[in-house]
Amino acid sequence: MKQKHLFILIIAICWQFQAFGKAAFLSGYDDLVTPKHHIKLQVKLEKKSLIPYRSDLPGETIHFYLNDMLLGSDVTDDEGIAYLSYQALPVGAYKFRAKIDKKSRYKTPAAELYHLVLDENQPIVISDIDHTLSDASAIRVATRSNRSIKPLVNAANGIQFFQDKGFQIVYLTARDDTFILKTKAWLSMYDFLKAPSFYWDYKGAGIPQDHGDFKSLVIKNFRLKFNNIMIGIGDKPHDIRAYRDHGLRSYYIGKPGEVIDEDAIRVGSWDAILEHFKSHPLGSLNTDPK
Repeated sequence: MKQKHLFILIIAICWQFQAFGKAAFLSGYDDLVTPKHHIKLQVKLEKKSLIPYRSDLPGETIHFYLNDMLLGSDVTDDEGIAYLSYQALPVGAYKFRAKIDKKSRYKTPAAELYHLVLDENQPIVISDIDHTLSDASAIRVATRSNRSIKPLVNAANGIQFFQDKGFQIVYLTARDDTFILKTKAWLSMYDFLKAPSFYWDYKGAGIPQDHGDFKSLVIKNFRLKFNNIMIGIGDKPHDIRAYRDHGLRSYYIGKPGEVIDEDAIRVGSWDAILEHFKSHPLGSLNTDPK
């Protein structure tokens, strides 16, 4: 009887590894542009594995869609990335989809790519995620379920407050892009406003390894298109450094003892952020950052 149970266990393990061998993750990258810029669609294909960090899958054909209209296709490169450039679009929110070719031996759900086309003068708020919206560390994100990762008190309401005041929200995180799907699912689970989210890629060509430098580069690229990136919210000194590099009003919601830019605003909660903003509203990017 023990031999029979052992045999069944071996078969189950072999089946599981075979299933993982054919399974993949297709993650869509969001973007934020103006009507002057072409839409750049990008996805990443990775092999499913038992560990959080997964190997990239090159040489697979990906098809891109807007609604049910096929826009074009591309083959994933050595980093598992497929691209497609599409025409400039009017102001609005657009949900693109990407699908792996039916002939591929890999199976993965379609990926969603959320693109916002905004007026170049739209005011923007940038928010970190870990220890800013959620109570999670990078290790907990990798090892725990989304349901065990709770949001900070009134974080979702705070994000909605800024949206109601006319700001566009952007989520900018140093989470690796391996966690795109998990992060988007978490934001939706806890009713955070749907908004473009941007991720670090620890293996990406030309991507700074320092998280502050990475975030500063992303904001620099935003500034090439938008005139009013006004507020940054984060919990790490490198968040504040990236925000202050570009003149953003910076709310620091991290540890009290950390050394940060003297112009950053130290707060202990989202309620404190909103209280400060209500008494010190911003009119334009050139306003005193305090």
